[in-house]
Amino acid sequence: IIGTVLVSIVNYVMIYIARTMTPSVMIKSLIFIIIGGVVVAMVTNKDQQWWLFNMSFLGTPEAISSWKFNLTLMFSALLMIALIDYLFVFLYDVLGKSKQLIILKSILIMIAICLGGVGFFPYDDSVFNQVMHNRSAQYLVYLFLILIIAIRWLLSSLSKDFLKLSYFIAAGIVAMIYLFLGIGYLSLTVFQLICFVLSFSWLLLLLQHLVNIVMNR
Repeated sequence: IIGTVLVSIVNYVMIYIARTMTPSVMIKSLIFIIIGGVVVAMVTNKDQQWWLFNMSFLGTPEAISSWKFNLTLMFSALLMIALIDYLFVFLYDVLGKSKQLIILKSILIMIAICLGGVGFFPYDDSVFNQVMHNRSAQYLVYLFLILIIAIRWLLSSLSKDFLKLSYFIAAGIVAMIYLFLGIGYLSLTVFQLICFVLSFSWLLLLLQHLVNIVMNR
């Protein structure tokens, strides 16, 4: 009887969520999960000097409850993939299934996969995990730059203000790369935090724009 009641409750909640789920709700959930998870990992970390290392330290065995940080990235990646796939089903109906949209969807999904890879391969004693972790983080930055630069050709409905903001953010990321790798002015933690805030903020604006296209069709 208890098992039947629990299964019934879970099924009711899942059906309710499925019926009330919208792209806007998914975006808000993505914001809550990724920001909330990272902040919790920062606050609950036993080493108060974690910022002297890098953000990836939050997902290493040396950090307390490192699974929170890693799970946040992996779950955010899954939510992003679901949101992207959901949006592009309607975008194909509205704008047509063009090569530009297919490329845009592919890049967005690769960004989500790289984000999940950062959490799936924690930086621990395993050389394989270290290599895959670093590559996932590097490809994440490269894909963001490629997407920001190419977005005007991939999505023609963008406003001039959005394009200017995109190029400004791209220039900011390039500047951070120079300050970190070029002259060593920034620490790894500061570099990661700034690039994360810039990239994630721009991605949310892009996703919201795609949602507006779908909702106003």
